[in-house]
Amino acid sequence: AAPSTPPPSTMASVEPYLVAAVHALFRSIALSPAHTLRDALRLLTLWFEYGERRDVERALRDGFAHVSIDTWLQGIPQIIA
Repeated sequence: AAPSTPPPSTMASVEPYLVAAVHALFRSIALSPAHTLRDALRLLTLWFEYGERRDVERALRDGFAHVSIDTWLQGIPQIIA
């Protein structure tokens, strides 16, 4: 089974970029609504791996407030599969 959190060495190397990555993905989704599936799936990956961090959680909440719910409907089949 895969670990629920990345190894500490990986965490330390990506930590400074997590919030910026979340903001960038939400911005990409907002600017290009026709091509959001890849970015939405990457955002979900960050959420599942790092969502327990307060700064990431805050960035996610801010981003969700600005993105249409329809964006997430495209990814449901991918999540189920």
